[in-house]
Amino acid sequence: MKPLLLLTAFSLLLGQPGGPAASESGHDARLKRQLEVAKLRFTIDQDGDFRSVFDLPNNRRQTVFISSAVDRVGPLEMREVWAPAYVFAVELDADIARRALRDSDRYGLGAWAVKDWGNESVLVFAAKIPADANPQTLRAAAEIVAGVADAMENDVANGGDAW
Repeated sequence: MKPLLLLTAFSLLLGQPGGPAASESGHDARLKRQLEVAKLRFTIDQDGDFRSVFDLPNNRRQTVFISSAVDRVGPLEMREVWAPAYVFAVELDADIARRALRDSDRYGLGAWAVKDWGNESVLVFAAKIPADANPQTLRAAAEIVAGVADAMENDVANGGDAW
């Protein structure tokens, strides 16, 4: 295979960030419409990402972030929906890491990941869904992500509810 063709194929498999629907304020106008139709309350952060707070049982709340940016994976546009569960400064506790890896296999949608957040790192539960998912699918994904992340946060923070 010629090097240029190989490089092109490899870049398609890895995915390309981007997306056609960014507004002047940096957020995805298409996503904003989807969230409005889904009747989700949200704010838009300085990066153009959407933040929604879910009220959960036992007087708990969970913040979910929905990325304006989309990743291109071949012909697909995928959007990330994620929620923080646990903040750590140096290394993720080995028991929590093992639990997250094992738990990831239990869910049909989403998996555990680590994101850098300033000088700290955050264990997050994240789902990648089609960027053009209908509002009901977007809402369902956000609710699942919120519930899973909150359950982990509740366990590892001994009932704490920072998110």
